[in-house]
Amino acid sequence: MLISHETPTRLLETSRGYNDYDYCLVHLLPINDQYRAFYKDSIEMGRHVLLDNSIFELGEAYDSKEYAYWIKD
Repeated sequence: MLISHETPTRLLETSRGYNDYDYCLVHLLPINDQYRAFYKDSIEMGRHVLLDNSIFELGEAYDSKEYAYWIKD
């Protein structure tokens, strides 16, 4: 079983030591440069990154076209 805990942004670098994969909330990517850079680095490192649609944080799913943009980015 693989595990990934939600982690405050200030602890993201440390989270690579206790998470088996990285779990990214899409709504934070366009508003937080540090958050976006962390996940880009994770991908470049070959880590598995899941991109969540932020439905619980936003109360509705993130816009599908914008979500597709962030998948490609």
